[in-house]
Amino acid sequence: MKTAERILITATRLFNDLGERNVTATDIALELDISPGNLYYHYKGKDSILSAIFARFYRDVVSALATPILETGFLDEDDVVERSWLFLTVVMESMFATRFLYLNQNDLMYRYPDIDRACAD
Repeated sequence: MKTAERILITATRLFNDLGERNVTATDIALELDISPGNLYYHYKGKDSILSAIFARFYRDVVSALATPILETGFLDEDDVVERSWLFLTVVMESMFATRFLYLNQNDLMYRYPDIDRACAD
């Protein structure tokens, strides 16, 4: 796995476990056992890490929401309950993976204009 991907995975885990405000870029680097310089080579700092996590989350949720809408006859099938359950499970798992985004949503939108703009769209 590439370092940039490892950074995003570790940052997401730390943000979920400790809260986004309580985690610094240095904390992420220490958790990965890499130098802060190596982290800054891949991302400019915590802001760009958070923006990358949010962009991935946004892409995943939009994709998950669009799939049944684009699929012909999604709700016309005999197994509509099972399909709906699967759909909700996929969406909820995606939301749970980045639950820190929901815990401080207003604060994150205030401090990170990229997230605020994306939520406004």
